[in-house]
Amino acid sequence: MPEINKLIEEIIRQRPEINEKKIWNLINEKKKTVGAGYLTDSGAVYLVASDLNVIIKVDTTSEIPLKDVYIGANEITVVGRVFTLSPINTYNKKDGTEGRYRRLTIFDKDAFIVITLWDDHVNIIDDINLKQNQLIRIKKCYVKSGLDSLPIINIGKNGSIENIDNKDVTYKIPLIEDIIQDISSINTPETYLA
Repeated sequence: MPEINKLIEEIIRQRPEINEKKIWNLINEKKKTVGAGYLTDSGAVYLVASDLNVIIKVDTTSEIPLKDVYIGANEITVVGRVFTLSPINTYNKKDGTEGRYRRLTIFDKDAFIVITLWDDHVNIIDDINLKQNQLIRIKKCYVKSGLDSLPIINIGKNGSIENIDNKDVTYKIPLIEDIIQDISSINTPETYLA
């Protein structure tokens, strides 16, 4: 929540006639009308700021939890544990050349999210010997809408991935073994299951 508090403070700084309660009302209204229940508080606050003609230039380079990742975020840092790693795929660029991409899924104690590595970054996984269950930090990434309209993290030109010691107790992220579910206990559709 510290991230959203900074954003709200910036709105109030630029529009002092609007108080925090009014901003929260606008955020909640935006969440009801946009995003079909998937819009987070952080995502909604940017839309509210735009509606109010407020330009937000708050530093968002601190680590944010995966549940707070929102479409449109830029230069963010996230920490998670590797859930899945995909092989390298190719696509045709508009200029007719072939591009490459690779996806991985990470999770923390609250959420899962897909990461896409583009072109020159697809080899990072092999370069740092990334494995399933590894704790990682992804820096300077940006967030777009996936085909399912959910946030997807992209690692662009300046982005990076680094391994974190799995014994680091700073991050209370479970291992895959700790989130395994018995198939008989699953009553609703799930996107990510162990």
